[in-house]
Amino acid sequence: HRDLHSFPTRRSSDLVKTSEDRQSMLVRIFNSADEPVSALLRPAFTVASAQLCTLEETPQSDLPPASDGSVLVPLGPAQIATVLLHPATR
Repeated sequence: HRDLHSFPTRRSSDLVKTSEDRQSMLVRIFNSADEPVSALLRPAFTVASAQLCTLEETPQSDLPPASDGSVLVPLGPAQIATVLLHPATR
């Protein structure tokens, strides 16, 4: 997906789609490693806020965007993380 860059590459799959409410971008990341890693999300748009959420898109906790707009997502071994990225309004 050209609107999002994520690192590191030690994850087996990503999903990027519009959220069910069509207001945010939903990103799912799977850490296939047997050790904790962090994924750095760098969307092409300005992120106002980001949240870890359930598979059903229910927010669980905030992930504060860095000053450069990236979002760091910690992932445990074999963990799936679902993240809602809320774009800034223009």
